[in-house]
Amino acid sequence: MRARAGLNFGPQRIDSPEGEAYLADQFPSSSVPPVDIEIDETLRVEIDETLRVEVESLLGEDLRERAQRTIALRQGQPAFRNALLTAYEWTCCVTGYRTESVLEAAHISPYKGHHTNDVTNGLLLRADIHTLFDRYLITVTTDLKVKVAPSLAATPYMDLDSQPLAVVPAMYVQRPATASLAAHLRLCHWYEDEAVVSL
Repeated sequence: MRARAGLNFGPQRIDSPEGEAYLADQFPSSSVPPVDIEIDETLRVEIDETLRVEVESLLGEDLRERAQRTIALRQGQPAFRNALLTAYEWTCCVTGYRTESVLEAAHISPYKGHHTNDVTNGLLLRADIHTLFDRYLITVTTDLKVKVAPSLAATPYMDLDSQPLAVVPAMYVQRPATASLAAHLRLCHWYEDEAVVSL
């Protein structure tokens, strides 16, 4: 079978001296002299062991599985999350959203061990609200009203500003601790209601 002109059939072998001479004319060798590189044997690059282990573990890991584990961890320890689901009637306390798969157990004061997994140190939040809460862009005042950072003014989240919580635990002893809410407020530097923050 005869090959049609103009088609590329991959690398071709050149066996004739004429062909080699033709290619040498088409692709002249560089006239730049080679650079002699001297390596200093005393030079060492230190790699942080933690970083090396993390990189090695990521190279052999399916990042989709890592994402699923992150979501599971974000939803909180099972007992803490289950307690909040029950206390808040399977409802995001800020938005009133009721799809369980996107509801997460949020710590008001950061997690510092099992003792911080108390219902009074938690809020049941939709995943996006949880992220904003952790970034101190949404908070809850000690009188259980939602406050939204001015930087979110052009977003639908601002509709939540100054609204009371959509749901609070029926049992008073399960409601968010005032001290924890006040501590979160103090970290929201855009919030200036000193009367509430100072509680």
